[in-house]
Amino acid sequence: MSLTVDRIHSNLCGLYWKDFERLIADIWESQGYDTEVTDESEEWGEDVRATRTLPYEVEILFQAKRLKKGSKVGKGKIEQYGLPAYAPADVMVVVTTGTFTAGAVETAQRRRTPKLVDGISLARYILEIGAEELVEQYVDSQQPSRHKNEEDTSDVSIEALGDIRGIGQVTLEKLYSADILTIEDFVDADIEWLSDETTLSARSLTKWLTEAAYHQGKHALVVELLQNPDEDVIAIRGIGDTYATQLAEVGIKTLGELAVCDPEAVAAKGNFTESQVERWGQRARYYSG
Repeated sequence: MSLTVDRIHSNLCGLYWKDFERLIADIWESQGYDTEVTDESEEWGEDVRATRTLPYEVEILFQAKRLKKGSKVGKGKIEQYGLPAYAPADVMVVVTTGTFTAGAVETAQRRRTPKLVDGISLARYILEIGAEELVEQYVDSQQPSRHKNEEDTSDVSIEALGDIRGIGQVTLEKLYSADILTIEDFVDADIEWLSDETTLSARSLTKWLTEAAYHQGKHALVVELLQNPDEDVIAIRGIGDTYATQLAEVGIKTLGELAVCDPEAVAAKGNFTESQVERWGQRARYYSG
């Protein structure tokens, strides 16, 4: 039985907030974008980033708000999520399962960005592109234990492919179809072969493999996979001259060293927190210049 817009909307409203972010990534990935679910510390506050290079380069940032049916996103949030002209992304999109207040809509209309997508509009889009099955997959997988403590920290233990930042349900299905079922399978796979088998871009696969290798303790492989392992740590967003100097004082000068460092040990030696070092290390592993 085909789903109606109202049924899709109800399903969206019932999703766990983190699954809603993953669903947004999966929807745009199904439309040809490379997507990743980001951590909470991104510079522009995005939850999901979608990029595409053909037929032209475009980058979309999504702020995802999973709300109960009838709830509204207010003017203050829209003011918070606007992008300045110098931001590298093309547009910020605030997408919600709820609706927007009149003040929020008026504020968005006066600005270049953000664009607004309410719950009914999202449900209609899902129906239009035939992505109902993606929603159903998340509805079917709702398990209370799956979400235990998930909001506590961005330092999630990488124990399964789905734990890797940027890998959503669509990507998982493609990996499974190539018999890549575990982290170990992934780390041992040949990127070019896997890209051909799954149609996933080698660039995205390399980023995910780098993260997986780090959590497997295969630090030599991490450095090998990095595009610019010898580049100075100041290339990483959030590291300025002061932090770069402090990191150098504890032996972390290059992206390769930052990507494989032990955050707890580095934080203990310097004037920064463990979560900062974790975040910088992950950015180093995902860095593409």
